[in-house]
Amino acid sequence: MSLLSRCRTTFRLTFNVRRAIGFVWRSARGWTLANVALLTVQGLLPIVSLYLLRIMVDVVVAGAGEAFGATGTGAQSYSGAQPYFQAEVVPVLLAVATVALATALARVVGGVVNKEQTRRVVDYMHDVLQRKAVEVDLAYYENAAYHDTLHRAQEEAVYRPGVVVNALTAVLQNAISLAGVAWLLLMFQWPVLAILVVAMIPALIVRLVFSEREYLRERSYTNRERSAAYYHWMLVGREMAKEVRVFGLGATFIERFRAIRAELRRIRLELDIRGAGFLSVAQTASTALVFVAYFWVARDAVLGLITVGAFVMFYQAFQKGQMFLQAGLEGVARLYENNLFLTNLYEFLDIPNTRVAPAAPSIPLHNGSGSAQIEFEDVWFRYPDCDDEVLQGVNLRIDRGTTAALVGLNGAGKTTVVKLLCRLYDVDQGRILLDGVDLRDMEPEMVRRKVGVIFQDYARYDLSARDNIWLGNVERENRAELVEEAAGQAGADSLIRELPGGYETVLGKLFDTGHELSVGEWQKVALARAFFRNTEVVVLDEPTSSMDPKAEHELFARFHDILNGRTALLISHRMSTVRMADTIFVMENGRIIEHGPHHHLMTVGGVYADLFDTQARNYLPIDGGNGRGVSL
Repeated sequence: MSLLSRCRTTFRLTFNVRRAIGFVWRSARGWTLANVALLTVQGLLPIVSLYLLRIMVDVVVAGAGEAFGATGTGAQSYSGAQPYFQAEVVPVLLAVATVALATALARVVGGVVNKEQTRRVVDYMHDVLQRKAVEVDLAYYENAAYHDTLHRAQEEAVYRPGVVVNALTAVLQNAISLAGVAWLLLMFQWPVLAILVVAMIPALIVRLVFSEREYLRERSYTNRERSAAYYHWMLVGREMAKEVRVFGLGATFIERFRAIRAELRRIRLELDIRGAGFLSVAQTASTALVFVAYFWVARDAVLGLITVGAFVMFYQAFQKGQMFLQAGLEGVARLYENNLFLTNLYEFLDIPNTRVAPAAPSIPLHNGSGSAQIEFEDVWFRYPDCDDEVLQGVNLRIDRGTTAALVGLNGAGKTTVVKLLCRLYDVDQGRILLDGVDLRDMEPEMVRRKVGVIFQDYARYDLSARDNIWLGNVERENRAELVEEAAGQAGADSLIRELPGGYETVLGKLFDTGHELSVGEWQKVALARAFFRNTEVVVLDEPTSSMDPKAEHELFARFHDILNGRTALLISHRMSTVRMADTIFVMENGRIIEHGPHHHLMTVGGVYADLFDTQARNYLPIDGGNGRGVSL
């Protein structure tokens, strides 16, 4: 890339602030306007102050000369100078004091405005990041590159847009002040202004170059950063707390965390040292140029080519000009640096969502009937970045109001069927019909309003028991009788009523007064959440895997009454759970190899019968028979 092209790219990136300004404007419109107004005032006041300083010095020097020239003695000069002082000097002093007070007040008020603006931007960016994280396809969460992108976005999203806007306003404020200083110096001696500008350029170049290097370095080490964060999470989080202690993993994880952080510190220190070396050379050159300007003006003052007031104004203007220019160039460098890092946020926000509502969404014919018909027609599916087909020509049909079960060994593709039915993924070939309508022709929200599911790795919310159930359908009223009905259907009502605060008891131990449940009790609460959703289709993935046999028996003894005519799909390894289903589908290597009711599959004597007999033998005496047909 040529130098000219590189400069153009750097300029475009530096001032590519439209999107960041949009974030700030939407989050804190009034506070942003107030901040800009105050920064404009703060940019103008120093120029007024400099001009008043020149007037004050010249007025004082002129007054002192007239007084001493008229009296010839210092003793009589006070009475001679007093009228002049009151008439000429006092007004100028009052003006200087007014400007100083206005500057101080603007700084104080500006600090308050800037803090509130920053807080609002931070909260808004949390909202933007969270909404996008919820919207992105589930497939991204199973991709390491996505987690790198998400990590970088989380690092930058909260504060970078506010910093960009602050940097831009700082550039504008200093540009206003610098324009006034430049005008004063240009009227005074234009070569001095040229020296001032040239003196700042080396430091700016160094800052821009090393900002880009820092950005590239941070991107290349995102995976190492996430590794360190993962070890930290395992050490301090509750999910791994038991195994970390039982297996004595604390020292090992701490050592690995330290090693990664030490490596990252070393890399960053090397870059900082190189940057400091180049910056030192740039600052040395800038300082030499500055003192050339000082020498020049001091000589003119000694030779009487300029007045004392002009010299004082120049000295102050040059110092402030250095400060304004340095701050302005620093703001430009910060704009460039922060816009570089904001590309991480934009990369995350621009992730496409493939599961979107069609332009003309279809509505199932039997919408609102209380149940639905499900059909898989020659469905093929492979997870992104995976070479193996997880589903290979799956065909199944679940009639409206019936209960179906899906069985098979681990890895057969059962949970993948559920994910496709919820439209967390789209099929590669074939189609899935809900009441005769292809899921891809429906709004994703409608699909999920019709299908309620509890996954094997269900969530545990450290919220009240009532909220844990109500979260199954936040569009329904959070009424006590509705929540308690769902809890009763799942067998969770009695255990919740026995808690210290009943349905208002906070579950889990993350917060004070929280009450921990057993794994089986948590599963009952999750089941209640699925029943509270009150959808036309209920999908239960290993719904009783953590329940005791008695609780499981009580649930399925009244399962048909609980469903109340809804369509249901059960996934389970427990044959005693699935035998009551109207139709049982047996999966193997991504295919449906058998289907039918329990008695039919037992008569056929295929894979299902073998799985059933294998479990049945565990309930027979040690010297029992082969178990064929044993009731579980």
